[in-house]
Amino acid sequence: LAANDAHSIRMTWTNPHDADFAGVLIRRSNDGTPPISAKDGVLVAALDARRTSFTESGLAAGHSYSYAVFPRDKARNVGAATTLSTATRSTNTATGLKGRLSDQEGRAIQGAQVEIRETSTGNYVAGAATSGTGQFVATGLNAGRYLICFFPTSETTGHSITGYRPGCYRQQPYGYGDTGTPVVVRAGKITSGLVDYLSVAGAISGRVTDSAGHGIANVGVSANGNDPDHGSASTTGPDGSYVITGLAADTYQVCFYSQASTGSSTTGYLDECYDRQPPYGLATPVAVTLGHVSSGINAALEVGAAITGRVSDGNGTPVPNIGVSMYGPGFGYGYSDSTGTYTITGLPTGDYTLCFDGSYTTSPEAPYGYTNTCAGGGVTVEVSAGAMSTFDATVEVAAAVGGTVTGDGGPVAGVLVSVSDSSGSVSMSVNTDENGSYQITGLAPGQVTVCFDPSYTQGGYLRACYHDPAEPDGSATPISLAAGQLSTVDIELQHGASVTGSVTDASGAPISGVFVSAYGNSQYYFAQTDESGSYTMGGVAPDEYTVCFDPSYAQGPAAGGYAAQCYDNQPSMDTATPVTVGSSGTVTVNAVLAAGAAITGRVTGSDAASLAGVYVYAYPLDTGLQVTATTDYIDGSYALRGLAEGDYNVCFDAVNVRQPAATGYVNECFDDSTMTSGTPYTVVHVAAGSVTSGIDAELSVGAEIRGRVTDSAGNGIDDVSVNALSSDGGYLGVYAYVDSTGRYQLTGLPATAVVVCFDSGPAHLAECYDDQPDASTATPIPTSSGSITSGVDAVLADAPPAD
Repeated sequence: LAANDAHSIRMTWTNPHDADFAGVLIRRSNDGTPPISAKDGVLVAALDARRTSFTESGLAAGHSYSYAVFPRDKARNVGAATTLSTATRSTNTATGLKGRLSDQEGRAIQGAQVEIRETSTGNYVAGAATSGTGQFVATGLNAGRYLICFFPTSETTGHSITGYRPGCYRQQPYGYGDTGTPVVVRAGKITSGLVDYLSVAGAISGRVTDSAGHGIANVGVSANGNDPDHGSASTTGPDGSYVITGLAADTYQVCFYSQASTGSSTTGYLDECYDRQPPYGLATPVAVTLGHVSSGINAALEVGAAITGRVSDGNGTPVPNIGVSMYGPGFGYGYSDSTGTYTITGLPTGDYTLCFDGSYTTSPEAPYGYTNTCAGGGVTVEVSAGAMSTFDATVEVAAAVGGTVTGDGGPVAGVLVSVSDSSGSVSMSVNTDENGSYQITGLAPGQVTVCFDPSYTQGGYLRACYHDPAEPDGSATPISLAAGQLSTVDIELQHGASVTGSVTDASGAPISGVFVSAYGNSQYYFAQTDESGSYTMGGVAPDEYTVCFDPSYAQGPAAGGYAAQCYDNQPSMDTATPVTVGSSGTVTVNAVLAAGAAITGRVTGSDAASLAGVYVYAYPLDTGLQVTATTDYIDGSYALRGLAEGDYNVCFDAVNVRQPAATGYVNECFDDSTMTSGTPYTVVHVAAGSVTSGIDAELSVGAEIRGRVTDSAGNGIDDVSVNALSSDGGYLGVYAYVDSTGRYQLTGLPATAVVVCFDSGPAHLAECYDDQPDASTATPIPTSSGSITSGVDAVLADAPPAD
């Protein structure tokens, strides 16, 4: 976010490294609450994947606005938004504040971003940048109380070669909410004398070269710490060198991304992480201390493959701005230029599915865009390291469908409209706007069906598909789409029946947050109870339904949660009493949930870290089946609720937890029983309605084994699962999958001798280390806490041909 002025707001963001990423949608609301869906508020921009900033102008001065930036993919699916609440500045230049920013020695810091925020919400309202003397001033503020925070950027300079850490006024920690010490600003006055300093940070430096030692420019370098708020990035210069400053004291994963790099290779370079680790995996950690540069964090990138070609329409005319994406051992994306030419570099060797998406690209010849070839399966292209492959593509002029959805004589907003092709697969979908209108572009010409789902509207309307009124059975009628044409499909929705009820405990107290589901022969519906314990499912079609109540996230007076049930007080869907729903009217289905038991505790590591992301399981002894599971919260605590009375084993699975110990943590069951100890697990007894607390775990720091799986020609195999067993073949619960280059990492291994086995797809034979047919003859690998054992590789033999 850059500084606002009286009539404009500027936003900046970082796009994901995802081949399917197509761009962003930006929606605005005129208050402090950001839009929660891609149909809320006002659409202010639809930008492609190349844009990382946007400025909205023509806004009212001194007014609050909220934004939501939604990522979207090639299929027009919309992801979770990043939100921002801010305000334009006042036109009163006599009201504001000023001060000075320095380091701890009093020396000026220049070019730091100064953020002025509301105290009540933490929302950004204005900004400035520090001058060469460290001075800053922000005017045009309304009278009130404000927070001041300082954020060093790539333009920030000072005496520290390692940069500075961000912070808020009077040495408060930097955050994105209401952190800091308030400052009072009075009407017609400039509040002055605001002096603060920033602490010295740490830094990482290195150089990125090719295999011959020549520097590679414009390589993106990222450093991500154990703390999600610790991270930064840089770009290599002409000689391949880089410096990432402003880092907190932590250990970091440093990775190198070559998408925009320039070097001697015309086919680009492969991404990797330090040191020689595959991208998007776990790199060798780099320690950073304040005031020091962790230098020599270098990379020598391998040459990649590339593909180029020309995109044209059916008449041979080049088409610009067509999104091109490749999926295979790696991924790549780009756009065709004004001549229709595209080039994607830096690809790992292998076969790729190549897709061309012009659904957002319009022209006079294609007013509704061009088709997306991925919808038809794409095409396969083989590429090899150092070689430039060529593939030309043709995109078709697309069709569109649009119309209006009404009910009770008026428009219905929020209806999900979906278009399906002849195979029944949904091609694209949108929601109707406040006028009940919709339009879906970028569709392939041909026959489609159009269906309407009003489940999330308030009208109680039935789901429906467009059908020809002349067809008495009411089944969906295909419509024909023509290239460059808009087909109109309007519909008037009809009302259905309602299923309603209340969910309480045995005392009659309401239970909120209960998930209610109703499954029929061809339809299903969902709802959730409100604070009064009530729920309603509207627009229900005539049928016989199984209604069930899931209290996993319920809120009620029972400390131990509640036991799930189906209607009428049945333990499962198999025994549930059916509920018959007619063509209209209301059917009442209530439930009284029994109080359950709960088990709570906290999971930490032997290094005293609170562990987030550990899976916690409770197994009842009478059945041996898992009852429920939950992950811990940010402080390492967990709660298993809604358990039936009985005896349980409680186990902790840390297979996905690799921070703060990069080598992971060892799985165990309560109480301190590892899966290789042979010790019977301690039984945890729970009584109905009670909470059994203190079922804690302290997981040992594990060991790591890493290696690479290849075929007889040395090519990485990407369909292999790698499992770790105890030396006697016992189950450890530690496994991994190889990446696109055949590399793997097993973390969280116990401090003992382990056996590593490789299970491949049908093209290769499975084996165990070292070149053994099974675990009984495998070579054990000794491990110790925190150790990393590399080079545990495997060369898998080809499977014999099928008979």
